[in-house]
Amino acid sequence: MLDIPRDIRMMWTGCPNTCGQVQVADIGLMGCMVKAPAGASGMVPGVDVFVGGRVGADSHLAEVTHPSVPMDALQPLLEEIMVSTFGATRKAVPSPNKQLHLRFKMAPKDAATKTAPKGTPKKAGNATHICGDCGYIYNQTIPMEAQPEDFACPACGAPKDRFRPLTGSSEPSSGCAPRCFPARCCAP
Repeated sequence: MLDIPRDIRMMWTGCPNTCGQVQVADIGLMGCMVKAPAGASGMVPGVDVFVGGRVGADSHLAEVTHPSVPMDALQPLLEEIMVSTFGATRKAVPSPNKQLHLRFKMAPKDAATKTAPKGTPKKAGNATHICGDCGYIYNQTIPMEAQPEDFACPACGAPKDRFRPLTGSSEPSSGCAPRCFPARCCAP
């Protein structure tokens, strides 16, 4: 078990065209076939591991840091990467994260709540902020100001200070076409 000080975005894909966007993840895993470990013959399932990708203003594409890792060796390698690169610490006993449901819009396990059927649109009335990195619309009932300082964007992991208040105007403020995504503009 690991105690991880911040959210880590992990993305996995089996597509050689990187449909899972593994290069922009903190840790990206791209499935591949690898030579069987010593003593065995043939090929076995494995991954190429990418570390250090980022999105947003300081975006960076990760490169393969650990090529051709057999699946049997993946878990210990991921633990080592989390400890050495992301400051995780090993712990003997797991501890529950009681605030996880707030960050990812999940009801606590002990709450008796009803959810709308899948595909039902959410109310836009609570939308107050937008993530400047990925365009995620914050529409929770808890005000953004009341979120803890370690709050992170559920979509991209950006910190709380990267969120901007939404304006009440439906017109684009940058002079770009109405089809533009609010966080990224096509205007020069």
